[in-house]
Amino acid sequence: MTRGDPGRSHVGSADAVTLGRRGAVTAEPARPRFRQRLGVRVAAAFVAVTLVGIGLVGLVIYELAKPALEEILGTLLLNIARTGALLIDPALHVQVETTLTQDSDAYRRVRAALAAVQDANGVETPIYTLTGFDAAGRLAHFMVTSRGPGLPGEPYPLVEALLEPLDQAFRDGVATHTRIYRNQSGTWLTAFAPVRDPRGRVFAVLDVDYRVDVYLARLAGVRHVVLGASLLGGAVALVTGIVLARRVTGPVSVLTRGVIRVAGGDLSQALPVRSADEVGQLTRAFNAMQEGLRQRDFIRDTFGRYVSPEVAQTLLESPEGLRLGGEKREVTVLMSDLRGYTRFVEEGDPAVVVEVLNQYLGGMTDIIVEHGGTINEFVGDGIVAFFGAPLRADDHAERAAACALAMQVTLVELNGALAARNRPRLEMGIGLNTGDAIVGNVGSEKRAKYTAVGTAIKLAARVEGCTVGGQVVLSPFTY
Repeated sequence: MTRGDPGRSHVGSADAVTLGRRGAVTAEPARPRFRQRLGVRVAAAFVAVTLVGIGLVGLVIYELAKPALEEILGTLLLNIARTGALLIDPALHVQVETTLTQDSDAYRRVRAALAAVQDANGVETPIYTLTGFDAAGRLAHFMVTSRGPGLPGEPYPLVEALLEPLDQAFRDGVATHTRIYRNQSGTWLTAFAPVRDPRGRVFAVLDVDYRVDVYLARLAGVRHVVLGASLLGGAVALVTGIVLARRVTGPVSVLTRGVIRVAGGDLSQALPVRSADEVGQLTRAFNAMQEGLRQRDFIRDTFGRYVSPEVAQTLLESPEGLRLGGEKREVTVLMSDLRGYTRFVEEGDPAVVVEVLNQYLGGMTDIIVEHGGTINEFVGDGIVAFFGAPLRADDHAERAAACALAMQVTLVELNGALAARNRPRLEMGIGLNTGDAIVGNVGSEKRAKYTAVGTAIKLAARVEGCTVGGQVVLSPFTY
């Protein structure tokens, strides 16, 4: 039916829009990869910040501990050197300087005193006295050692780190210690204490060396403590980060799944609100939005029982859609009525009457909506519809005519189905008229109806009254 095609094409596009908004199956987004998940990123960031914080604190502690340990060891060596210097007999030491031999009683007695100091303080390396300091030549001379090598008068080459502290001890008579230094024998820390004669003159310096392996071991211990604290802090941060991430991202994941459901058209499930924070407020707002969409769909579905999808869409989406008022527009009015149905209603079984009427009205409604018509009302077994409003259509008369013919064809098919169930045969007359009418929302603020009023409606009723079963009668204006 050529004249019916434009109407079907038009309504088809409207249905596509409706499906796209309400019924289309929305593809679920791909689940993000493990490293892209918000919870994983939050936990990783928490762990990273914790590790960096612990590492920085540990580094500061390590750098502070390094000079502190050095100062503690230097002070300890200074105390040993000062004590040892006081135990040296100046007269005996002068005799050793004079004889330069280890076989003298003076050497043995001074050596015994130094050995006692070494043993009492648990010093692992020998302690000894130095004389003949030459800063320019970077040289001094052994005199008495507590144990081991170092003959009286044997030269002792000095590394750079020893020059200034040793110069202070000889020249200024001040006990001092070096920084940590390295020589051919290893890594050391050395303390010097001046040895004075009865007149207070510094004639020798007591040298106490300390191999800093223990010191380095302590620093390594500090590093291990820092590393262990970092690992422990990282583990605690990981567990805490996962817990916090789940608390934060759990509601977000629930919201995400809810949005996906809503996008797919499922408005049946409200989300639980488990907190009063921003996430809880967002969840409540989501539930309110979903309830609004559910009510909107209910209104649209309710409207769809009486008007075309275009009318429902226009009323719901236009800011002016629900305002009372109207406009003058040319429309084509279709009125249909069954012939002889009143007697069937009076004499037939009520359940059968309602069943047949619903089947008839349902079939006719589908035809009218397919052709872009707006059903104004059902009057018993009669139907009042118009074409050309609320959506304008220049071919509204052709739509109405095509719709009327399709209704008669559909009724023939319906009668075949009714006869198979021993139901009465139906006959329908249809009248069409074209003219100006006032279309819009009529009623009150509490109850309104989108309708058409005017002489065009009354003339359509008169044209329909002139029909018999199976006829479609057009007024001259529609023709």
